Amino acid sequence: MQKSRIIKKITALHKEWKSLQKNATRRTDRQAHLEASFKNTFDDLFDVAHADAIKIIKIQEDRDFLILQRQKGRPGSLSSVRDKKLHGKESRRTKREQKETKRKTKVQEMPPSCASSRDVHSSESDSEDNNEQQGKADEAEHVFVETVDTVEQNSKRRRGCTNVLSSNLVATIDTSKISVRKSTAVVSATASALNVDVNSINVYKSSLHRARTKLRKQNAEKVKEKFQENLLQSGTKLICHFDGKKMKIGNTVQERLPVVVTGYNIEEQLLGAPRLDNGTGEVVASAVFQALESWNLTDKVESTCTDTTSSMTGCDKGACVILERKLNRDLLYAACRHHVFEVILKGVFEVTVAVSCGPEIP
Repeated sequence: MQKSRIIKKITALHKEWKSLQKNATRRTDRQAHLEASFKNTFDDLFDVAHADAIKIIKIQEDRDFLILQRQKGRPGSLSSVRDKKLHGKESRRTKREQKETKRKTKVQEMPPSCASSRDVHSSESDSEDNNEQQGKADEAEHVFVETVDTVEQNSKRRRGCTNVLSSNLVATIDTSKISVRKSTAVVSATASALNVDVNSINVYKSSLHRARTKLRKQNAEKVKEKFQENLLQSGTKLICHFDGKKMKIGNTVQERLPVVVTGYNIEEQLLGAPRLDNGTGEVVASAVFQALESWNLTDKVESTCTDTTSSMTGCDKGACVILERKLNRDLLYAACRHHVFEVILKGVFEVTVAVSCGPEIP
């Protein structure tokens, strides 16, 4: 079998098919005859054998098979090639059936008394064989179970259960931006440096991840409770600051909305930085309202501090207007408060320091 012969054969068939396809719209007798002849070749042998294959093949049976396959209709088949393993199984099964048939025939030909004693003896021997086989099977199963138990006991390592994570440690790991996988290495190395058995502490990746998630939630609840206590003691009203910011999260850049509240005699508090699908006023107002609602501050906010873009301070679809609708009350706009402070400082600077009109300030 040569590659060039195969390519030539396939190319010739393709050309013939393209020629028939080109004239497919013709309904002449010649066209119909050509199409029928081409379809009849589908059942013929796709012969890519060597030109001298008949001379090269040494086994007469294979040579005869190739000759038959090249004929019209491809008489013959490969069913004569038998599986040796299957043939062996069938032969043994046939022999067993023949022996069983002979035994039954002999039993039927015996007198009744001999036949009954023969059956009793046969049943006893069969019962003994079955009991012996069952005993061997039970013994093998018992040995297997003992082996499995021994392997499991030897291979099973004691899992450390001492929890070493605390709120301060989790906060330090999060502040340092250490991943969960790297934090396991840090904790293990620290324990080894302090002469603590690493096998006795819980330093598994999944356990550390669950512990960090749980402690973060607990810390967040503590921060909320402390802020609520301070707010209740001061009794002050709050100003809500929010503005969009693009942040790099992994390999992507996302639009985030930091929401911060400030008030008299109270420290500023970050409520969250939710992700925004877009920067429309409706989306921004919904994100701010959800942040205030999660901290139970919807009745404490009296003012908003944002920039003066149309999406924030628009008269109809601005975020501040929509937030007022959600809160069912009016808010004081303190837009661009930092820019107002800059204007005041600019006036103070112009009064106290000489103004320079040149490109360089002396």
